[in-house]
Amino acid sequence: MSKYKFELKFPSTLEDARDTSVKALKFIKNSLPAANSDDMDDLRLILCELLYNAVIHGNNKDMNKNVYISVKIDENEIAAVIKDEGKGFDFNKLLSKITIDDPISLFEENGRGIRLVMKLADNVKFEDRGSRIIFLKRVNCYG
Repeated sequence: MSKYKFELKFPSTLEDARDTSVKALKFIKNSLPAANSDDMDDLRLILCELLYNAVIHGNNKDMNKNVYISVKIDENEIAAVIKDEGKGFDFNKLLSKITIDDPISLFEENGRGIRLVMKLADNVKFEDRGSRIIFLKRVNCYG
C-alpha cells in the first residue's frame, strides 16, 4: 500500500498539463521534503514530457478528451501512471529506433521526449497501445 497518493484528470490543454505537472511536483516535494534537487529536476522533466505528449500526441489537443495522472510514493520510490484517451502509437517501433546514450538521436524530431524519460526514469513501461505510460523513479533523500 502506498504511503502517499495523488490522482487527477484534466482536459487536453497545454495549460492544464503545465498546471497539473506543478501540482504533482508540489505533492511529491511535500511528501518527500528531503528529496535530492537533481531528482526533483528529473521528475519535473519526466512529468512535463509525458503530460505534454499525452495532450499533444495522445489526445491531439482535443479538449473533449482527458488525461489522467496517478502518482504513488513509497519510501523513496515514485511510481506514476499517465493515461490519455487517444488511439495510442507503435511504441515498439519507436523503442527499436531509440538509442538512449546516442546524442545524435536527440536531434530526431519524433521520440525525443520518450528518450529523455527513458534516460531519467529508472523504469518505463508502455500499456494500452502506448496510451498508458508507467514510470518508476527512485529518489535520494537526505537525512
